[in-house]
Amino acid sequence: MRAWAEINIKNLEHNINIIKNISNNHDILGILKADAYGHGAIEISKILKKNGIKIFGVASVDEAIELRKNGIKDDILILGCVLSDEYDDIIKYNIIITVASFENIKNIEKYKIYPRIHIAIDTGMGRRGFFSEEFLKAYNYIKNNKIAKIEGIYSHFSVADVEEEKKYTINQLREFEKLTHNIEVKYKHISNSAGIINYLDKTNSNLIRPGIALYGINTTKKELDLRNVLKFKSRIVHLKKIDKPRYISYMKKYLAKEGEVIATISAGYADGVKRAFSNKGYVKIHNVKCKIVGLVCMDQFMVSIDSSIVDKVKLGDEVIIYDENISELASMIDTIPYELLTSLTKRVKRVYL
Repeated sequence: MRAWAEINIKNLEHNINIIKNISNNHDILGILKADAYGHGAIEISKILKKNGIKIFGVASVDEAIELRKNGIKDDILILGCVLSDEYDDIIKYNIIITVASFENIKNIEKYKIYPRIHIAIDTGMGRRGFFSEEFLKAYNYIKNNKIAKIEGIYSHFSVADVEEEKKYTINQLREFEKLTHNIEVKYKHISNSAGIINYLDKTNSNLIRPGIALYGINTTKKELDLRNVLKFKSRIVHLKKIDKPRYISYMKKYLAKEGEVIATISAGYADGVKRAFSNKGYVKIHNVKCKIVGLVCMDQFMVSIDSSIVDKVKLGDEVIIYDENISELASMIDTIPYELLTSLTKRVKRVYL
């Protein structure tokens, strides 16, 4: 294989148990959007189901249908938007949708589909959902006119992983509790991964939505024994010892020195190796850091082999592009682990260990 991602099932199950242990008997909605954060939604859904998780969250109708066609019969909630031309599939595949605006309500009325829904409240995320002063009007209208089956109400934290923004998050919690405490629905939920870790004891919701934490990444400052689930790997496909100063890759961005050993790696930005890592990131070869040099190409990139392992490296050697160090690497290019994980393309084979 030229580029692949190893998915450690044992670590995933360990993370599920950690989340269960801190969740105080909350039901768990496993987040599978963006192909389960790059881990492979179909396989991950089966593992989550095996470990007692019976409701899943996706971003789109297409993601939900993919799960249905691969044997997932449990509840699936679409957290993103649904267009009117997708309503037939909502009913056909028994999918729960999010209602986040009065326009959503009008469309449901117009097409007379009577879907299962969760209502979204915007308590401070500023993305989708009814403002607090609109929520009760929307809830009562849906209920009184019987245009949908209300199964849940939810909101979303925006800074639950930022310690300095505790006041803002508490205000979101209080607003959500104030609006929903007298309403009887199957599910109330607001806690994402950071919310579960930092604020679960402060909410009376009964459903949690772990996403990045399932996959072993803790975005908070609290100590938690989460284990990395994915390793992104590739191989050395070319080696050369520089005989005189020579430029490496496009645009002459790196000048290799005489005697330097340069390895070409069989992965590029079309696989998920961010171009921002050009002349900045590193990989691990024989457990030694080797700097990425020159611009990352579409299908390949180059690294400078550390002098301590020059005599060890050979064609075909395994290269770890990222594993437990994903948060560090993300910080190096001013992004987040989510983006690195979800950037893995279909060319990267997923291998389940």
